[in-house]
Amino acid sequence: MNITTKAQYNKAIAKLEEAALAYYESSDLVIDDATYDELINEVAKAQAAHPSWGPASILEKVAGGVSDGGDVTHKRAMLSLDNAFSDEELKEWHDRMLRVVSEKKVALCVEPKLDGLALSAWYENGKLVRVVTRGDGQSGEDVTRRAGQIAGLPASISSSTSCEVRGECVMTLSQFEDANKARTGNGDAAFANPRNAVAGAIRRKSDDVLYQMTFAAYSVYDLPEVSSLSHSALMTLLADMGFTTAIGLGAAFGAGRVENIEDAVAACNNIAANRVSIDCGIDGAVVKADEPAVRDQAGETGRAPRWATARKFPPDTRTTTLLDIECSIGRTGALTVRAKLAPVAVGGVTIEYCTLSNPSEIKRKDLRIGDTVWVRRAGEVIPEITSVLLAERPKDLKPWTPPTLCPRCQGGLDKSQRVWRCDNGRSCGLAESLIYAASRDALDIEGLGKVLIEKLIKEELLSDVADIFELEASDIAGLENMGDLSAKKVIDQIDLAKSVPLSRLLCSLGIRGTGRRMCRRIAEKYITMDSFLEADLDSLSEVEGVGSVRAELILTEVAELQEVIERLLALGVGVAEPVTDSPAEGPFTGKRVCVTGSIANMNREEAQARVESLGGVFVSGVTSKTDILVCGDGGGGKRTKAESLGVSVMEASVFLAL
Repeated sequence: MNITTKAQYNKAIAKLEEAALAYYESSDLVIDDATYDELINEVAKAQAAHPSWGPASILEKVAGGVSDGGDVTHKRAMLSLDNAFSDEELKEWHDRMLRVVSEKKVALCVEPKLDGLALSAWYENGKLVRVVTRGDGQSGEDVTRRAGQIAGLPASISSSTSCEVRGECVMTLSQFEDANKARTGNGDAAFANPRNAVAGAIRRKSDDVLYQMTFAAYSVYDLPEVSSLSHSALMTLLADMGFTTAIGLGAAFGAGRVENIEDAVAACNNIAANRVSIDCGIDGAVVKADEPAVRDQAGETGRAPRWATARKFPPDTRTTTLLDIECSIGRTGALTVRAKLAPVAVGGVTIEYCTLSNPSEIKRKDLRIGDTVWVRRAGEVIPEITSVLLAERPKDLKPWTPPTLCPRCQGGLDKSQRVWRCDNGRSCGLAESLIYAASRDALDIEGLGKVLIEKLIKEELLSDVADIFELEASDIAGLENMGDLSAKKVIDQIDLAKSVPLSRLLCSLGIRGTGRRMCRRIAEKYITMDSFLEADLDSLSEVEGVGSVRAELILTEVAELQEVIERLLALGVGVAEPVTDSPAEGPFTGKRVCVTGSIANMNREEAQARVESLGGVFVSGVTSKTDILVCGDGGGGKRTKAESLGVSVMEASVFLAL
């Protein structure tokens, strides 16, 4: 929005005031954070060009948040923070601070900027006596009755201690998921994001649903005999007293004391790269002078301290328009549903499509084509629609009507389960099923790709996996753009595929509830197909990651595939799973190894096999227990995390040489 008239200016101010009031006082949002920040910047430009349009103080009011305050006056004002949207702006803030202090170099402290609701907790003689929201910064609302729902906020500390602890009340990813399940289960609209879930939960008048939250401290006042301690030391002291701290949540990713602005910039970028690994929403990092003497010299403006600033990150929640809801059939006959969105940048990535798990989710969230929706990208970094901005819904939008017939074959749909399925099952998704069966993770038949499979299906030469092994060269040579030589190469590859081990044969069947790794675990237990076919519910349930529910599903699938499996065995397809009597010995013996990034001529499953052949235990993520990270191209995020945890990093070239 380019503001060129006073009418546009006044409209923008009104929008900002409405948005800020909703942000600080409500579980609903009016606009997303990025749009709010953009509007603030446009208003600032307009005000600089036209000072007569309004007082400068109005910008401070909306930028700092408008609120009606509350009945409890804060012991000292709860100030906002100025923002830096780039590394350069962060360095400019640092230079400005140095100009007003006597030091030429100051130690800094970096911590994740948690996206929640600011609270002040008052302790008297070791007991938590009052919890107050930020409100307008001068006064807030007493929400002490919710203290029992907030983890990380101890009810008591040392009996001789009276102090004020400030921090952010947030929801972890699992707490947010539980909150939305409970909320939609009561017929209410889902929370747009964890921050607004906290705002709604902590002010909720009713106790019929008690939402769980988490408190993370970021400052403390009036703590006896520690006034000379640095901020980072005070946070360590709070952690020892039983508080969760913001620094503690980000410690593995660079949070803590640093000695210069260059290290602070690096720590901010490290936190940004690993934001999905922090178990709550963050929208930036906070950089502060660590020593109290520097803070005293730097002072503050009427709205924000000069000794701290927020390095903002790209938002992980945005609004956009739901353009369409598309349905298709997967390889097992399952109906898959996805949302087509007006392109929107979320968390630094442009999102155009978003998976919707099933039609019931669409009904539960009341999604309608044309809606303005909240799109979130966090946790597993898979985008999701969290809710609808109902205030923006056009009056003529009608509820989405799910398909009554299979969108591919027009057959019936089985709607008895959460996931709908075509009555024709695998035969409807035959092409996808056979493409998957011939892929590298399964039979690995070079030359038998999508185009050839679709031609063979069209000629009615393929109807299941077993048909692949009954193909003759003449069947293929007679197809368009295929000759005798090409046909022979494909048949040779099919013959080679007869020697696949049990795990790959199971994978080629596309059994629901399994994938490449699950098939390997099953194959390692049963070794041969004959043995696997004799498995019962109890035996299969014992396989790691299976359990009784998945075991029942797998056995049902195997029963349906019995005829195909018998044909495969009769055609001589499949060999016993290789058995290793003892763990492999090698350079990775006894080591937990993670592989990230792209490694030449090697997919993830092959990388896992190579790690295990070298004696290692393959793990999917980097933690403090990981011993080695093998890093290929594009593995920067996990490399940064590994380095911060002291995990040894091995280049892909070294791994390949091993």
